[in-house]
Amino acid sequence: MSTEAATAVSVAPASHSDSGDDLMSDFVVLSKSPQEESLLVVENPALAQLQLSLPSGDISLDEAEQCVRDLLRENRELKDVLVQNSQKLREQYETFVDWKQQLSRAHEQHRQALERLQGEKEALVAQADGLRQRVEESEERSKALGRDLGEQTAGLKLRLAEAEQRCAQLQEKVRAQEELLARERRGSEPESPTPSQRSQELLVSCEPVPGLVPNAGSQMSVSDVLVQLHQEQTKTAHQSEQIRSLSEELLKLNLHVKESSEQMTRLKAKLSQVEARKVEVAYHETARLAQLEAALLEKDAVVRALQEQSAQRASEVDELRQALLKAEQRHEKAKTDYAELLRTWQEFESSGDSGEHTFVQVEARRGALRRQLEEARKEVQDKLVALAERDRQLTGLRDERTRLRQELELMPPLQAQVDLFRTDYVAEKEARVGLESKVREQQRTIRELEERLAGLELAQQQPSRAQPAESQASPGHESASLTDSNLRCPLCGASCSTRNAYIRHVQSCADSDAGFR
Repeated sequence: MSTEAATAVSVAPASHSDSGDDLMSDFVVLSKSPQEESLLVVENPALAQLQLSLPSGDISLDEAEQCVRDLLRENRELKDVLVQNSQKLREQYETFVDWKQQLSRAHEQHRQALERLQGEKEALVAQADGLRQRVEESEERSKALGRDLGEQTAGLKLRLAEAEQRCAQLQEKVRAQEELLARERRGSEPESPTPSQRSQELLVSCEPVPGLVPNAGSQMSVSDVLVQLHQEQTKTAHQSEQIRSLSEELLKLNLHVKESSEQMTRLKAKLSQVEARKVEVAYHETARLAQLEAALLEKDAVVRALQEQSAQRASEVDELRQALLKAEQRHEKAKTDYAELLRTWQEFESSGDSGEHTFVQVEARRGALRRQLEEARKEVQDKLVALAERDRQLTGLRDERTRLRQELELMPPLQAQVDLFRTDYVAEKEARVGLESKVREQQRTIRELEERLAGLELAQQQPSRAQPAESQASPGHESASLTDSNLRCPLCGASCSTRNAYIRHVQSCADSDAGFR
């Protein structure tokens, strides 16, 4: 029996120290104090050497040994309860570590989501920059095409006017040749005039065309005029081909402008989708932040209530410890009385006196001590149960306080994220407004270019309509000029009295004009 008590005494502190080393600093663990040592059964040499020689049928000795065994069993039960409490504390610590890991994983997931959103934001910013650059390039190309088309149209108008002028001159010359041939057929002279006389009559009868009057060193025949007319017609056809190609280019430009408008529409739709997505994300983040703020306020109130409860439970634990200390003191007193009783019993056996009065006193005292021992045992058991319940509640309160502290630590990063999202949303909204204004300016520029192109097309169509009318009105004018100004120089407007003077004057003016050109 003494060996078991010594073993229990040596095992209990070791198990207590092993369980205390694994706990965190937030958990309050009872230290090894004289009060705890008072719970253990100290080995008594007198009890180890105790040899009772009472008869086997004596009930008092069995009851005394049974009390000692009950006391040792209770000590072992208390040690088992202490081991179980240490195991529960270790399990609670492991649960706390698991919660901490889960919170770390959740924080990592939130951080990755934030990085992903930042990457999407950068991609959208880059896409917006690319769209802005493409719009600027399209604007520059449209302006350059407008300038080129204006220059080409002006050049084509000039060349077309020159070609029409040349064609009119050639037609006049051909008509003059035809009239001359008709006159020759209708003439009554039996002899045909010589080519020199024909040319002189032609110069006298018709108004010479500037630049086409032959000089003294060269004569222009009808074949030459036809060749030149064919060349001018070829040039006119070439210019018509150029006009047709330019019309095709204008059509392509219109198609390009239409495609640009469709692309701008698609880009605006995509930009609106991106803006709607960002607004939705910002709304969700704002709602989540509001929920977190409300939850944190609730947790703060719960933490304050738990702190108050923790203070109350701490005071109750102190009271329980004091009551346990008093029970241990009574238990020590009972052990001292029991040892004194054993010593008295041994003295009684050694003295050999068997007085009935002494036996009755010993029995009465032993019954009182037994009742006191039972009461002390019950009180100690109740106090231990209450203490375990208080420790469990304190552990739960500490865990809740730790969790709320960690949630409060997560509040500033989330607030910073929401502020960042709000700032990005405002900046992107301003950028979207700027882009919409630029898009409206580009659309207005495109409409102006379309109006200019429509005006150019109308300007090209009007000369083509006016050309037949001019060709119809030209014969009457030419006949009038032939009849009204036969002796007036077509180059300088000088009048001549005779035909010879008129011919010489026209030839000199034509030669001077050709030399000037």
